[in-house]
Amino acid sequence: MIKMSRPQLNPLISIIVPAHNAGEVMSLTVQSILQQSYADFELIIVDDGSTDSTKQICDQFCRSDSRVRYFFQENKGVSAARNAGITLSKGQFILFVDSDDTLETTMLDKLKNCFSGKDVDLAFCGFNVIGDDSRQNDMESLRQFTGTITREEVLANLISTDSSRQFLGYVWRFLFRRETIKRFNIFFKLRMHISEDFQFIVEYVTHCRKISVIPEKLYNYQIHTGSVTAHYIPSLPKDMISVNEWVRENILSIYPMLQEGWDNCVANTYLSIVQNYCRVGTPERIWKRVVLSYQIKKRYAFSKFVWLSIKSRGTRLKAKFALVLFVLNMDWLYVFLYSAKHGTLKKSEEKTDYE
Repeated sequence: MIKMSRPQLNPLISIIVPAHNAGEVMSLTVQSILQQSYADFELIIVDDGSTDSTKQICDQFCRSDSRVRYFFQENKGVSAARNAGITLSKGQFILFVDSDDTLETTMLDKLKNCFSGKDVDLAFCGFNVIGDDSRQNDMESLRQFTGTITREEVLANLISTDSSRQFLGYVWRFLFRRETIKRFNIFFKLRMHISEDFQFIVEYVTHCRKISVIPEKLYNYQIHTGSVTAHYIPSLPKDMISVNEWVRENILSIYPMLQEGWDNCVANTYLSIVQNYCRVGTPERIWKRVVLSYQIKKRYAFSKFVWLSIKSRGTRLKAKFALVLFVLNMDWLYVFLYSAKHGTLKKSEEKTDYE
């Protein structure tokens, strides 16, 4: 059951923030939203079953700013929280924001200005990565474009692992048309813990006429120590393989020119699965990680895609090293090296965080 705060008038933009036990971090997030240079928006905070001070903090913001709306639901996960926000939204446009990130002051203004042309259905910008120097953004790719581009160009850059052209599929730096989401019934897939952003974006893009790119860092993506993406995720193999199959069935059949990009994504899926077996929180001992890697490699014929990805010019050097080991059937060596790097040669059972 969702509990509601007071209703709002119809704003231009609905900003949806899913929150779960975010009391220690979300004040800066909300403040960065309320301080936007463009003010015609509603802020919908969907509290996904928090047991900390999240509700009290949200109540304070609701009392001080009528644009803030607070909703509480039983803990169902970030996808369910975002879907609830979509259902409750009233704006012409929708922006998703994570509860520990912040926006540059002009982000809303610059994104909404992209829709001055009626044929633009999506706009997105660059982002800063805070807290992890090893994580990349995609500014190099964004700078290659100005103004509006076609859905085919965006799909080619989303379904790719080429660092010189890839658009990273993070949902929080895209401004969507609410009417498009509603008309085509586009929602986040429940029970998915990874790649749900990517699938949502790709599905939405297939219904776009034109997309506008802003090659500026307007969103601040905060990576905390112990972030879920640095931990073992039990559903990762199932989630990533499911998304690959969805793309093959729904996208490649219409856009066969994306085959090479998809092949590379599948190879990257195997790399991500092997790495996941070795991350903090893994329940498996070192020998079981090796066995599981070889088993899933054979089951989904990953060797074929690994070989194709090695020959691709856009494959990152670090990834290529791993892929060469996989082609040589030395997956066991990569498991040992990656486990040693992350200090998990002995199994660890730490729990993951909400994201």
